[in-house]
Amino acid sequence: MDGAEVNIYNSSPLLVDTDADGLNDREEVEVYHSNPTLKDTDGDGFDDLFEVNTGFDPALASSTPDALSTIRTAVEFRFNAASGVSYRIEASTDLSAWTTIEPVIIGESAVVTRFYSTENQPQRYFRMRRN
Repeated sequence: MDGAEVNIYNSSPLLVDTDADGLNDREEVEVYHSNPTLKDTDGDGFDDLFEVNTGFDPALASSTPDALSTIRTAVEFRFNAASGVSYRIEASTDLSAWTTIEPVIIGESAVVTRFYSTENQPQRYFRMRRN
């Protein structure tokens, strides 16, 4: 493939991944039909590897990851935070053992709101504590 790399694809036979996009030159040419000298073959703003990893075609501009959106389930946790006071947020699955998930939140005399994904998570409880 060295001759083809130099004469056809303008890629480097000395590098496994000429454009350093995470796909090796052979994969780009033979599997994905993308350009081994461009990180974003189709110019849609997404690197070829990201497109491959998310199920899109890196060589086709109409196949772009920004065409995909999803709705995820989350829990909204809120608490009132006094001005200048330091707080932390803790989580627990059993209401006995608590783990700090956000160590320092400085209050501004307002409501603090956080969203935590519930996807692939056990049921969790949240609490706020002053530091």
